[in-house]
Amino acid sequence: MRYNTIISPETLKELLQAPAEDLIILDASGTSKDYELFLKHHIESAVFVPGSFLSQPGIDPVSGGRHPLPIIEEFCNSLGQLGISKSSTVVIYDNKNGANQASRLWWMLQSIGHSQTFVLDGGFQQALSQGVPMESGQGKVNKVKPYKAIAFNWPTIDLDQVVENQSKATHLLIDVREQQRYDGIIEPIDLLAGHIPGAINIAFEKNLQPNGRFLSKEQLYNTYSRVLENFDMQNVAVHCGSGVTACHTILSLVHAGFDLPALYVGSWSQYSRSDYPKITKDS
Repeated sequence: MRYNTIISPETLKELLQAPAEDLIILDASGTSKDYELFLKHHIESAVFVPGSFLSQPGIDPVSGGRHPLPIIEEFCNSLGQLGISKSSTVVIYDNKNGANQASRLWWMLQSIGHSQTFVLDGGFQQALSQGVPMESGQGKVNKVKPYKAIAFNWPTIDLDQVVENQSKATHLLIDVREQQRYDGIIEPIDLLAGHIPGAINIAFEKNLQPNGRFLSKEQLYNTYSRVLENFDMQNVAVHCGSGVTACHTILSLVHAGFDLPALYVGSWSQYSRSDYPKITKDS
């Protein structure tokens, strides 16, 4: 099955010339500082998505990582507050080329069956450079009833499955963090620097052109086909620090025509706090 993935700023610009009532544009940059920037300058008719909408607060990272998926009922309530209904076409962007929270929100919406969901190619920076209409202020939200969904249905794996699969040559785990974090040289967020035994490193930046836009489908396919050619995609999982940036690579894989890999939601933020072996620079 193929899914909607990426929309160009040029196409979004055309859509905004005669916007449909059910077009919803979301700024998923996430932090309070990002919200201050949103108030000054954002894509016309965009609505800001608080980071709290995208994960379940109050969970010990040992149990679920730093950004566990929210309770589905709460997520559906959040979608209603953002004005999203079953008929909405949703375009999501952030200020980090889709790697911050735009791809994660895309994954979540697609996972509950909302197929008319896209990530803006190149994010806010490319929208600005390509002349997509901008405005300031809070933006108008037309709230609707809570979205109807009962579960996140795209494949995920948990800590036990990660450990179980480490000894299986038929399984592959991709770590999308930058190489220095994978190598254990630096760790700016979590308690320990290093990586999960058996995981390979393909940093999410390799999905992008220098200007922050995604590589073409053909280029993305060539990037990953050599790695994935001997694996069934049902046995491939992707992780990052906390299950957010990993969705950027899942988006890239789906855009390139691969079947869905699994998301390890807890990612390194959970695994690094476990008692299981880790690979560090001193290993």
